Amino acid sequence: MIAESLDEDVTLSFPWKDTDKSLNTLMKVLKPGSALNKTINLTVKASTAVGMLNTVNGISGLNAAKTVNVTGGNSLSSFSNGTTGVIAVNTAATTIDASAFQGKIALNAAASGLNSFLTIKGGDLTTDAVTMPVHTTAGTADKIASMTGVETLTLTGVSDTANNQVDLTNVTGLVTLAPSMSAGQSHISVKGLDEAVKIKVTSATTLDNVVLALTGATGAANSLDVEMTATGAVATHTLNLDVAGLETLNIASKDTDGTAVDLAGMVPTTGSTGTVNITGAGATTITAMDTGINVIDASAATGALTVAAAARDGDVYTITGGSANDSIAMENGADVLNGGSGTGDNLVVAFTAILGGINVDLSKTADVVVTMDGGTNLAAQSNFESVDVSAFSGFGAVVVGSAGANTIVGAALASNLSGAAGADIITIHPEATEDLKSSIQYIKKLNKKVGVSLNPETKINLITGLLNEIDLILIMSVNPGFGGQKFMPEVLEKIKELKKIKDQKNLEFDIEIDGGINFDNNKLAIDAGANILVSGTTVFKNNNGNIKKNIDLLKSS
Repeated sequence: MIAESLDEDVTLSFPWKDTDKSLNTLMKVLKPGSALNKTINLTVKASTAVGMLNTVNGISGLNAAKTVNVTGGNSLSSFSNGTTGVIAVNTAATTIDASAFQGKIALNAAASGLNSFLTIKGGDLTTDAVTMPVHTTAGTADKIASMTGVETLTLTGVSDTANNQVDLTNVTGLVTLAPSMSAGQSHISVKGLDEAVKIKVTSATTLDNVVLALTGATGAANSLDVEMTATGAVATHTLNLDVAGLETLNIASKDTDGTAVDLAGMVPTTGSTGTVNITGAGATTITAMDTGINVIDASAATGALTVAAAARDGDVYTITGGSANDSIAMENGADVLNGGSGTGDNLVVAFTAILGGINVDLSKTADVVVTMDGGTNLAAQSNFESVDVSAFSGFGAVVVGSAGANTIVGAALASNLSGAAGADIITIHPEATEDLKSSIQYIKKLNKKVGVSLNPETKINLITGLLNEIDLILIMSVNPGFGGQKFMPEVLEKIKELKKIKDQKNLEFDIEIDGGINFDNNKLAIDAGANILVSGTTVFKNNNGNIKKNIDLLKSS
């Protein structure tokens, strides 16, 4: 049907039951070139998806109608203006009213389509959404349409310029603002943002700059939620968040590529303390912070937290890591730092000492930093397994490891680094030290036993003069490197010679053999004089992995 003219308001009710029909049929009831500046009352059948394009065959729909009222539907119904059509600039007052619609609206607008002349009203369903490109012209941002009951606003077409601006003063009821950043599109400025609105940044670029102006950002209790996701596989996505008057920032890090967060522009109200809470599985690196931010809490995060010395100043901070391996910088003896439940948390000390050095004991549970700058440490730094004091300048450091795996980096000046309780014997290769005797004596000073490991080609005359100070000699029967190598029988002569010296001089050292030990050569090693056998492949792979049986067989002679 073709209508020559429509002078009165039009009411259309669609009885379609299948959901793939679109309302471009609506355009066919209008004569091409007809001016439609009236009201369309659209009643949508339950469980029906309805699409009303803006222009078809030269006939304007949403772009020219004065009012479009959408009613009916249910939770399975939807109303949209199509995937290609957009709401354009319309200087006439225009209203799209779906406040009585029981389904979801999904509308697309041009860059200047959502101006203050347009009113959009969503319904009770919490999934109403509007998508629009941001303005890219210089000057004051146009106010977005008067919009109520719309839960999600997605901003696209963000270009790498400070001119990208949007003003939300006329928007109420918004739940999520989603700036969608693409490659080369990195800046968005938002004014009139209510702090209750969640910011969901989706990015495929490495440079994202979100500048926010909170509505009513006065007082000391403003908070904001930001979710970081990613669509592009780059090394790290960067969020540069500038927002004044913000005291609490909640970051949900869902970016598997990792997110670098610049918070130099997050400025709390004067006299207030800024707090950053981090959750999620994505790795988060804080690259910069305003001086008003003093608390970072990632205790609920499963992704790694990194707070480098360059990201903070010398003020007192409270920083808590989560379940991943975090790296946290310390610049003040009063810092309250907790690495969290990770097994490889790293304490990075960056401090210019004036009075004295630093003493770190990783074996302690309550506080790993014993002294700081020659005096008693002022607060607790706990749950760290590794330490880097290379940036500690002015004096050296004393660092003691823990029973677990540690990575220890000493200070630039003379440092005293040692293992801690948990290791009963420390075994070294002669090739690893310039002075084997001094190394043995140093280990002895730690009240630990000393072992010396001899590679297949290493002669025993390197240690014969030190045997009275050695507790264990490890004879390698393969070249060190990987498991599963074949046993080298020629090393048995070394064992025999060591056993002979041991008996002649009545010494107490153990003789250990490691490399290719199995059920065929174990007796040969024992008969030669070895009293400790090391076996990996044979123990774990033979007899269907019966470890106890395999050990008992290796012990038998």
